[in-house]
Amino acid sequence: MTLRRAYVAALAAAGLIALMSGAGAGEGPLRATHAKPVYDWSGFYVGAAAGARRTDSNLSIRAIDEFYMTGAGQFIQHDFPGCTLNTPPCASGASFDTTAFRMASYAGYNWQVGSRWVVGLEADWGWANNAKTQNGFAFFFGPGVAIAPDSTYTVKSLWDASARVRLGYRLAPAFLVYATGGAAWMKTDVSSFCGAMSCDPIAFSSGVVSQSRLWSGWTAGGGVETSLGAGWLARAEYRYADFGSASFTDIHPCNLSPCSVAPSTLTSVNVSYDVSMKTHTAMFGLAYKFGGSAAD
Repeated sequence: MTLRRAYVAALAAAGLIALMSGAGAGEGPLRATHAKPVYDWSGFYVGAAAGARRTDSNLSIRAIDEFYMTGAGQFIQHDFPGCTLNTPPCASGASFDTTAFRMASYAGYNWQVGSRWVVGLEADWGWANNAKTQNGFAFFFGPGVAIAPDSTYTVKSLWDASARVRLGYRLAPAFLVYATGGAAWMKTDVSSFCGAMSCDPIAFSSGVVSQSRLWSGWTAGGGVETSLGAGWLARAEYRYADFGSASFTDIHPCNLSPCSVAPSTLTSVNVSYDVSMKTHTAMFGLAYKFGGSAAD
């Protein structure tokens, strides 16, 4: 009987020790959870994105060439009154807005600050083919001469890039809302086609004059990002960019120099204009963050 009681007491003691050990083990992770974030956002990441880019672009002609048939003739280049008096007048504020599919790559580095904030640096490069052509432009003005507005412009936006800072706030351990902003760049081509009436084929070279430009400006926006586990991050982002405006002058030379029309000093048909450029970009991205985390 004594042996049996000792055996039961030993079993009871072992069960109590096991129960206490299990309780202690359960409390450890709870204490660890409160001690550090479930997901650590710090580290280097690379990703790819797809979405859409809208360009808001306006073109305003500042001056076209004007030719007065007075006596031997008088040729005035870049005469803006001639532009405004033309019938129809030079196009002012013509819109070249367009939306196109955009694909991009991006990379950056995050630092987690405390339990809620994340700061980082990021760069991206994207490509889209935003191209739009508008017709109805006149590049030459002569009083009493009917010149059809048969010339066209094409504004094409190609690649864009940015270098930005990010500031994020963790709404949940693996869910981030963030703002971002910094410098931006974009490559464009602006082309003009001087029609047969604006550029008399006997005297002038009709055809395309194309000018490339690398714009610089600023960009700002924000988004949301979440961990998918195993190092993968998914995001949705919107950004606005403003590149200001730039001035261009297209020169359509004569077929012969000087031209075969009066006055004999005429060598080209010239047109000057301003182009403004802004963009709106929306994208979805998937990135891989190197270095693991508690959530993985």
